[in-house]
Amino acid sequence: MRTPLSVIANGAQLIRMSLQEEVARRAAAAIGTNASRLGEMISELLNALAYHGSAQIPLSLSRFDIVDMLNDLQRENFRYGTDGVQVDLNGGSVWGYWCRGCMRRVVENLVNNAIKYGDQRPITIATRESRGRLMLSVHNEGNPIPESRHNHIFEYLSRDVQTASVPGWGIGLHFVRAVAESHGGSVSVDSSAETGTTFLIDVPVDCRPFVPS
Repeated sequence: MRTPLSVIANGAQLIRMSLQEEVARRAAAAIGTNASRLGEMISELLNALAYHGSAQIPLSLSRFDIVDMLNDLQRENFRYGTDGVQVDLNGGSVWGYWCRGCMRRVVENLVNNAIKYGDQRPITIATRESRGRLMLSVHNEGNPIPESRHNHIFEYLSRDVQTASVPGWGIGLHFVRAVAESHGGSVSVDSSAETGTTFLIDVPVDCRPFVPS
């Protein structure tokens, strides 16, 4: 949620400082767009909270190219609020039926986590299709996650001594798992000092059979 809030705050500052009507108009448009996105995020946050102990997050499926969504994210989001961390996109086009809003939040959550814990090193988002499934990964080269924590980090309100100094509620990765499972898929993490940390989202290309109509 900090990303759209940052854009809204920056846009408001531009409007206050600018004497150019076109600059003010663009800033106002950015404020409106990100205010709407923030409202969607709040709705999805409430869905994530409701998912705790429930079966599925409500999804609105549509057909789109996951790379188009990621390009939109990089253009609209990752130039703001990344604290100077480089975010690269790798992989080819993959078309499928997913919930665009939820998948977008999933990537934002994973990138934000990588920024927090990635020691300012570059982040790579990769996509590929394998046997009718989308493989979407977010990789960073920060300090590894202890193997004993690999399952625990996806739990509801998961916080411990290692992460207590980093702002957060402990629901981001829980939301990521909820979205993946609601799409009929899963999320996993691989982390070591040698290879860095990779979160992998594995969902069907066509999620319609797994989502109640």
